[in-house]
Amino acid sequence: MNKLTIATTGLVVAALLAPTIASASTISVKSGDTLYSIASSNNISVSKLKSLNNLTSDTIKIGQTLIVSDTATSSPTLTSSKEYRTVTGASVLNVRSGPGTGYSIVTTLNKGTEIEVLSSTNGWYNIIAGGKKGYVYGEYLSAPRYESTDTSTTFPTPSANTQNTYYKVQSGDTLWSISTKFNTTVNNLKSLNNMTTNTVFVGQNLLVAQGTSPTVSQPTSPSPTTTTYKVQSGDTLFSIATKFNMSVDSLKSVNNLSTNTIYVGQVLNITAPTGQKLFIRPAEGILTSGFGPRWSTHHDGIDIAKNGDVQVHAAADGIVTRSYTSDSYGEAIFIRHEINGQTYETVYGHMRSGSRAVQVGDRVKVGQFIGWMGSTGHSTGQHLHFEVHKGLWNATKSDAVDPELYTNL
Repeated sequence: MNKLTIATTGLVVAALLAPTIASASTISVKSGDTLYSIASSNNISVSKLKSLNNLTSDTIKIGQTLIVSDTATSSPTLTSSKEYRTVTGASVLNVRSGPGTGYSIVTTLNKGTEIEVLSSTNGWYNIIAGGKKGYVYGEYLSAPRYESTDTSTTFPTPSANTQNTYYKVQSGDTLWSISTKFNTTVNNLKSLNNMTTNTVFVGQNLLVAQGTSPTVSQPTSPSPTTTTYKVQSGDTLFSIATKFNMSVDSLKSVNNLSTNTIYVGQVLNITAPTGQKLFIRPAEGILTSGFGPRWSTHHDGIDIAKNGDVQVHAAADGIVTRSYTSDSYGEAIFIRHEINGQTYETVYGHMRSGSRAVQVGDRVKVGQFIGWMGSTGHSTGQHLHFEVHKGLWNATKSDAVDPELYTNL
């Protein structure tokens, strides 16, 4: 687990006697890479990655060099800090005379009690609470809260970008939905907060980005997405605009069209509406296949692939309409959503055999675990096939829309 310099002692004095010089590390984009996969691999957010590289869109190309970390120039500072944590993982927590279960119990702490952390040893924290000192196991404590004071009177102010970012858990939140909001991973959240399970509770403050001075932040809306679409036989501007959640006027504008005439094979620019998208990413992994023509047919969704045990999550609040085994989809789940007066239905296909965790009629919350990624049905390797339908699913998939334009990927 990555830890702050100030995370291991209650009172830390850190003196930097000389300024550091800015440096950076880079990677070269490979086939299959996305901003999300690169950011996740380098433990940074997508927004940070875009900021480091002055990117205004999510588009990258093979061979492109991206900066994935930097060390900002800093000036010498002298600071002191105290660390506080809250009892969260037990109704009553034993405080022992030493760092282990073999030591005697000196007192107990109720859930919600805030304590000062003096030091840590092999997962045990030396703490003080109510005037009494002792040791408690870190698994039962919250993320740290720091109180810092700059004791320097002559040194410059520390550089910006040194804040912890916290998020207060809301009703319906899961670690997955929170990680998606903040462009991080479930494992990183668990590591930052010393968590051994995926359980969170309403009102809990989670550390979602590490720094040295806590602040509470909420996620911002993603940037608009631009893609292209090749006109198929029978298409009209209206049907294409509806498929991609655009107006006909907007579609004509981004393509400099003065009439409603289009022709088969014409390539049109498609721009997703700005603002918060409707669905969260349903699974971790790399986007291996997009929406549109594929293998002399039409791919009505997207494919997200990753090896190992990969959880699949509901992309939004809704009601399960199908939970069954299909020849083509394999193990599959359909969920109906009512969003802003519009009905949508999402499809989760090729899941692991026997892993479906919800049944028809179940109400699910955004981010709720619904099963495991697999390779059942017509599948050539482990991945999640994900579809979004503007309206209810039908056999011709006439209401299928591009999930990338509706989903925070």
